[in-house]
Amino acid sequence: MKALARWASLLLLCAGLPACSNSRDNQNPFANAARTLPPSDRAVLLFTSNLYSVNGRAGRELYAVNADGAEVQRLSFCNDTSACDYAEASAAPDRERVGARRASVDTNGDGTVNEADGTALVFVDLRRGVEALLIPASRRVTGVDWAPASGDFFIYSALPGGGGNEDLFIVEYNGKNDRNLSCPADAATNCNVTVRERRPRLDSLESVATFQRVDAAGVSVVAIFANSASQPVLSAGPGDLDPVFSPDNRRVAFRRLTDAEANGGRGSYDILSVGIDGTGLSVLASGPAFRGSPDWGPAGLAWVEADDSGQRLVTTAADGSSARAIVTVPTTVALTNPRWLKAK
Repeated sequence: MKALARWASLLLLCAGLPACSNSRDNQNPFANAARTLPPSDRAVLLFTSNLYSVNGRAGRELYAVNADGAEVQRLSFCNDTSACDYAEASAAPDRERVGARRASVDTNGDGTVNEADGTALVFVDLRRGVEALLIPASRRVTGVDWAPASGDFFIYSALPGGGGNEDLFIVEYNGKNDRNLSCPADAATNCNVTVRERRPRLDSLESVATFQRVDAAGVSVVAIFANSASQPVLSAGPGDLDPVFSPDNRRVAFRRLTDAEANGGRGSYDILSVGIDGTGLSVLASGPAFRGSPDWGPAGLAWVEADDSGQRLVTTAADGSSARAIVTVPTTVALTNPRWLKAK
């Protein structure tokens, strides 16, 4: 049986049940208008940046770019009328809608709106310029992935409604049927509340997810989520983050912390990949640079790389070769979280 049916069944279990509903179920999901643009047909990557501003503390917006680095296109404009910060976005298969982690309120009073204030999960229709709040910022959403095959739901990581450590959840793209995967109500065993499950990404069949598992001691490893009772670990840690499946679902790429103090405290990271059975660990990129979360598409890998000379949006072949910087900005400009767009 395909895992797509498994994930879909989890959503259907909640359909019509008051315990699984939320306050958004009977509201218009397109209530709030916003100025946005869809990516051009030539765009291949989505990323977040504050390229529009000379203020390095300005909030990030959504951008798209072609494979050769041409036509850098701003897609969102929420900072034109208020302060916001798009931390990350995952596009629907149609490329015109995104699920985004976004901060909109300076909750800590430091004068800047950013991830430290907590990010919500918002649905944004880029062509229609409408959006809806799906998961509030009080839940502190730390990862999101739009189901790449069906396009019916998001998998995301956030705090449970009652507090505690981060869990994995799925929710329909209209905000209905929010369900905890890590600690489901019908779980046969008690959940380990000391563990944090973060940064989930689905395989292309929506059969399983890979995620970052952080134990009570702070050791972070890459794991596979099949269900709440089956989560095999793929890497040794202690600083392995941001996993993503290869297009053929046979391997997982991730980044590994090598020096927490390097690059002005941003750290230095290598990019590695490993088989889904935990064998065949391979280093794809290494050295003293900061490297952000990787993404893996049919054209290869993409990540942000930074050092004293600046920041670069890098694309490579699947084995890490043929590295090419397609967008280069100063270190004072935010450049984060590239995601491949599905080809037109």
